[in-house]
Amino acid sequence: MSFRVTGTILLTLVFSFYAAAQHGEAEGGFYNFNYHGDIWTGEMTAFDQAAGTITLTYEHRGKVETFAGVIKPPVQVIDKSGNRAPAQVHLKVGDRITVYYIKEGLKYSTKEAGKEHTEVANANLIFQIKLLDPRKH
Repeated sequence: MSFRVTGTILLTLVFSFYAAAQHGEAEGGFYNFNYHGDIWTGEMTAFDQAAGTITLTYEHRGKVETFAGVIKPPVQVIDKSGNRAPAQVHLKVGDRITVYYIKEGLKYSTKEAGKEHTEVANANLIFQIKLLDPRKH
């Protein structure tokens, strides 16, 4: 009996760790670009508007992880209510966001002049950003 209790506690701890993770898979419905469901959530710690690059940082229990990606126009921004945000959204360092992206090295499809082309992502390509509420301390 004590083995079952210990096993249950261990499994609960393992799954609670994964529930707090910053990287995951999208809830579905984003399967354009040969998208595999990659998302990353964190605080925006760098934003180079001219280069279109975003750096996110996630800190949990003393462990820090970072993500860097490049915005792939036209990027779609979703507000905190889940609605498409206005065209003039101003992102700033310190914002907490989730990015939906095509992982570097994966193939994805684009259409130009009615023709479909296959390309390989040369960076983590961000095609959607979801704004989140600030982290509660």
